[in-house]
Amino acid sequence: MSQAPANTDAHFVKRLKDHGRELAATIADPEELRERIRFAIIECGLDCAIFGRSPAGKVETYAQAFERHYQEPLEPTTRKRKPKCSV
Repeated sequence: MSQAPANTDAHFVKRLKDHGRELAATIADPEELRERIRFAIIECGLDCAIFGRSPAGKVETYAQAFERHYQEPLEPTTRKRKPKCSV
C-alpha cells in the first residue's frame, strides 16, 4: 500500500468515491463539506476501514484520518461510541 497524499478535502472525496459515495465537487463551504464527508463515512460504515497511511507511514482508518485532518473526532462524544477498531 502506497502512502496517501496529504489528507485534503479532495482526497477524502476521491476515496469516498472509491467506495461508491459521490460528493458534489461544487461544495464551496469548507464546513458543509466537512459535515458531508463525516456523514458519508459514518453512513457507509467506513470509520474502521483503511483510509491509507499517515504522514508517519502508519496505516490509518477513515476515523483516524478525519480526526487528524479536521482536528476533531469523527463522531461527537455525546453519541454512544462503537467499540474501537482493531488496526
